[in-house]
Amino acid sequence: MVKELGVAYHGNVYLDHARADFREMQEHGCNSVILAMSEYDYDQWRGQYFKMAKIAKDEFNFTVYINFWAWGRVFGGEPPSIFLNNNVAFRQIFSKTQQAFPAACFNTKAFRSYIKRAIRKVARVREIDGFFWDEPHYAYSELNLLPEDLSPYYVCNCDVCQNLFFQRYQYKMPDKENDDVFKFKEEQLLDFLQDICRTVKKIDLTKKNIICVMPSHATTGLSDWNRVCFDEMDVLATDPYWIVYQKDLHWVREEAKKLVRVARTNRKEAQLWVLAFSIPANRESEIETVVEIFDTSGADSIYAWLYRGGLQTFLKSQNPPLVWKTLGEAFQKIKKRKKN
Repeated sequence: MVKELGVAYHGNVYLDHARADFREMQEHGCNSVILAMSEYDYDQWRGQYFKMAKIAKDEFNFTVYINFWAWGRVFGGEPPSIFLNNNVAFRQIFSKTQQAFPAACFNTKAFRSYIKRAIRKVARVREIDGFFWDEPHYAYSELNLLPEDLSPYYVCNCDVCQNLFFQRYQYKMPDKENDDVFKFKEEQLLDFLQDICRTVKKIDLTKKNIICVMPSHATTGLSDWNRVCFDEMDVLATDPYWIVYQKDLHWVREEAKKLVRVARTNRKEAQLWVLAFSIPANRESEIETVVEIFDTSGADSIYAWLYRGGLQTFLKSQNPPLVWKTLGEAFQKIKKRKKN
């Protein structure tokens, strides 16, 4: 049964506005919020984020999660990365051209130290219930926005990755991806995720780690969802954004079934994400159908990206108020069923 209904929230650091927005979320059926915090937000405004978390927790009884939004551009999201600006040498490298792509290599000590220092600070905040690790991936493309087919070449082929690969396989990392490269990449991404999740648990065992894997067809380094369900993580999530991927609602149902099945097999909670941005006009009703699919799938948590249908962002829906209204009505239906 669904325990959490929530939305992702970003773009505001003013506490009076946050309070009003949390009240609006509550009126739309939410009992949880994910605060998307970019590197710039952390650097400039983290105290405000911690205060927002306190308001959400103490005044609205929300569960509150922090999303390290697009940190190093190895997690999902649009914001630029301070780390990349200051550490050009630690970017992921495309094997075909040796060109640097706009994403940090998470095998470097520099990036791991950078993100773990921040995790330790955030994990000590009482009001934050856990961390949302969004779409961990290798760089998609030159712009690292949407996945492109780079085969037979790949990222990352930097000096650090080449040295680690040689230590493991005793031959030079090839320019074209083979089975060993594929396996190496997946194991290194899993090692990184386990490292940061372990960092959270060392500070506070009660804090949850949510890992949101990309839908099955769009994998960029995590082909087997079962392997993501290691001891230090608590919730397996995915985001089958049917309009973004030009899929139908049957596909959404199958992705939801798979996610819940894998989570249950590994004794983890299951979280599913509803597309609530970039919705074309006259397709808003599909949101209600997707929420219903997720509810009947047995998910523990249903979230939507983004608050108010992405209003005032470049990803806004064509009719953001209707998207927000439709999502709220769908969430309220679940709440009413839970009471009966």
